[in-house]
Amino acid sequence: MAAVQVIVNGLVYQNQSVATYYDEIETLQQEVQRAFTRLQQDYELVIAEGAGSPVELNLIDKDLSNTFIAKTFGTKNILVADIERGGVFASIYGTLELMDPVMRRNLIGVVIN
Repeated sequence: MAAVQVIVNGLVYQNQSVATYYDEIETLQQEVQRAFTRLQQDYELVIAEGAGSPVELNLIDKDLSNTFIAKTFGTKNILVADIERGGVFASIYGTLELMDPVMRRNLIGVVIN
């Protein structure tokens, strides 16, 4: 079974199975909200780097690093695509077509790396 290491506020929270991680997603969402709110109070600019695709349809309700922050806080978003993986333009087009309307409205740029 796949395992994940969950980091909360810079410290290891738990090493756990993916199933346990998904079971605790609401608790983790609350932690993310508290941390992001605290950062917004302390800093003029907060950069939240997502992982993977913001349109993984099978994971979108469990995502903490892409869609959760963007939708919860209405953040401005930049889509970064990797040209070395091949099919970069089709990937960008497909991502934009599948992207949540809130995230698409808040998209301020696309970067091809």
